[in-house]
Amino acid sequence: MGKTERTRVVVLEPNERWRQHLKLLIGETSGLACAEVAQRLDQIIPVLSDGGADLVLVGFQEGGFPSALVAEVRRLAPSIPIVTVGFVEKSQLLISLLVSGADAVISKDESSLHVLEAIEIVRKGGVYLSVSLARLLVDALRTNIGERSDLGGLSPREKEVLQWLATGLTDHQI
Repeated sequence: MGKTERTRVVVLEPNERWRQHLKLLIGETSGLACAEVAQRLDQIIPVLSDGGADLVLVGFQEGGFPSALVAEVRRLAPSIPIVTVGFVEKSQLLISLLVSGADAVISKDESSLHVLEAIEIVRKGGVYLSVSLARLLVDALRTNIGERSDLGGLSPREKEVLQWLATGLTDHQI
């Protein structure tokens, strides 16, 4: 029998209870192994530098600067997928995590199975966003687009002309 290769996961989580939970979850999942479990970024730098990690799971609590932490992990290990797990209530935080380099964002309110699903998807090159956070993102984008498309400074006739232009009519036809 050949030895199955396991994905080496580094867990970076400030909360002791969550750190132990994630360590246990990963340790008991076939195909995964904890390469390191740490509370602070400086504790995982040697593992990232030595190529001892295939994926980084970054947990975060309210407050702090999780986007800056994700950006630093991305800088240290540009090709390693990053899965983030935390409480996200505002779309700005969600967007900043994604822009900073997170390949997956999962709410700590969701089942641990979502963490495993996210790990599997990003390990294969995909991206993952838990359902509740996808809704938050969609709502934020719709609001943002609605604000950008506000034509409040135009007269009713100017708006009408723009609508006709958008349909493809020429100046003469309008």
